[in-house]
Amino acid sequence: MKKICYFSKSSLLVAFLTPTLLHAQGILEEVVVTAQKREQNLQDVGISVTAYSGDQMTALGYSNTTDITAQTPSLSISQFHPSITNINIRGVSQNDFADHLEPPVAVYMDEAYVSAMGAAYMQMFDMERVEVLRGPQGTLFGRNATGGLLHFISRKPDQDFDASVGLTLAEYDQIKFEGSVGGSLTDKSSARLAIASNTHDGYVETRIGDDLRDTETYAIRAQWLYEASDELDLVFRINHSSDDSTGGGYTHSPSTIGQDGLGVEIGRNESATFFDFLGGTFTTCPGCDAFGYRESSDDPFKGSFDQKGIFEREITGANAKITLTLNDYTFTSITDYLEMDKDYREDTEASGIFQLEYTTEQDFNQWSQEFRLNGESENSRWIAGVYYLDIETDNGAGLNPEDLGPFVGAPPGEVIFISNHSTELTTESWAVFAHLEYDIATDWTLIGAVRYTE
Repeated sequence: MKKICYFSKSSLLVAFLTPTLLHAQGILEEVVVTAQKREQNLQDVGISVTAYSGDQMTALGYSNTTDITAQTPSLSISQFHPSITNINIRGVSQNDFADHLEPPVAVYMDEAYVSAMGAAYMQMFDMERVEVLRGPQGTLFGRNATGGLLHFISRKPDQDFDASVGLTLAEYDQIKFEGSVGGSLTDKSSARLAIASNTHDGYVETRIGDDLRDTETYAIRAQWLYEASDELDLVFRINHSSDDSTGGGYTHSPSTIGQDGLGVEIGRNESATFFDFLGGTFTTCPGCDAFGYRESSDDPFKGSFDQKGIFEREITGANAKITLTLNDYTFTSITDYLEMDKDYREDTEASGIFQLEYTTEQDFNQWSQEFRLNGESENSRWIAGVYYLDIETDNGAGLNPEDLGPFVGAPPGEVIFISNHSTELTTESWAVFAHLEYDIATDWTLIGAVRYTE
C-alpha cells in the first residue's frame, strides 16, 4: 500500500492508494497560517501557499528540510551535502554555493530570517507547521524573498500536559529518536522541551577506509511561555544542534568534453580527450579521468577514496517574541540571535589518489530585531513595522589546501594544484514596511504594500 497526499488551497485530502480503490480518509476544513504575519484561514490568503501541520509531516515521515519537496508544487531543493542547501521556487534560485552568499529564496524559523545557506538544512521535530510561500514576498518579509520563502514554526508551549516519543530502527544501524514534553509550570507560565537525534553508518563503501555518507546529528529545543495577562505574553526559545559525519561520497564517472564545451559522461571502455596547459589535447586511457585514474568497479555505492572527508557543524540560536494586544491593535517584538561554526571537507574527484580535495569553513553569527503593529477595522486590516539585521561571517574555501599534503601522503615533489580564498563579510540592514488590505466590496479586496530597505 502506498500513501499519497493531495494538497490544495481550499482543502487537504489524505488518501490511501491501492491497485483497485482510492479511499478518502479525511478532509481538513480549515488550515490556519501566518503567511501575512497574522493568523488567517488559508482560504482567505490572497497568495500562493502550501502548508503542513506537524501531525501531517509526522504521518508523511518528513524529518528534515528537504523532505517537504515531495508534496510541494514548484519547490525543489538541490543539495550535494547538508553543508549547503539551495532552494528553488518557481525557477528562482542560484547555483553559487559560496558560504557568504544569501539565496533569493529565504528561510525563516519562528518568524526570524536565517541568512546562511549552511544553516538552511535542519531536522524538523516537534513542529507546529511549515509554510511554503511562493514569491515575490519582498514587502512583508523583505530581504531575499524574491522567489518566496520556507517558514518553519515550532510547537508552542501551553497549559495542557503532553508528551511524545518516536523511535526508528533501520538498515545501516540507523537509530532515530524524537521526544517532547510540555505543560504548565504555574498558572501563568508553561514550558516545552524537545530533542531529536539521528545516527546511521555510511552506505557508500570505500575500499581503503571508513564508509561514507554516515550521519550523526543531535538537536534540542527548549521553550518558555509567560502569559502575564490576557493582553501580554512572552515566548523565549533556545536551540542547539550538532552534526559530525563524513563528507560527500560520490560516484566516479569518467567524462570528456562535448561539442558544447561541457562535460559528457563516457563508458568504462572509452577514452576521454582534454586540453593541456599548452593549448593542445591529450587522450586518457579507457575509462580514465583527466588524471589517468580508472575506478575498478561501476557500482555507484562503492569506490576508492583517498580520504573520507568531514562535516562538523554547530548551530546555536535564541529567540524572544513579545505580543501585546490592546483592543483592535497588536504589537509584536521578535528578537533573534543565531550562530554557526561549520567545517566541511570532501574527496571531490572520488578517486584513490590525491587530485581534488574541496574544503570550506565558516564562522557565522547574526542577530535581528523586528517590531510590528497590526490593526483592523470593519473593512480593513493593516500592518506596519521596522526591521534590523546584522550579519558577520568569516569564511574560507578552496581546493587542495596545503595542510592536506602530508595528511593524505602526497608523493614528495609532486606538483599539486592549490587554490584557496577567504572572505570576511559584515552586513548591516534596516527596513520599514507597511501592508494594507481594504474591502471595497463583498467579494473584492484591495491589497497594497511597500517596503524601504537600506
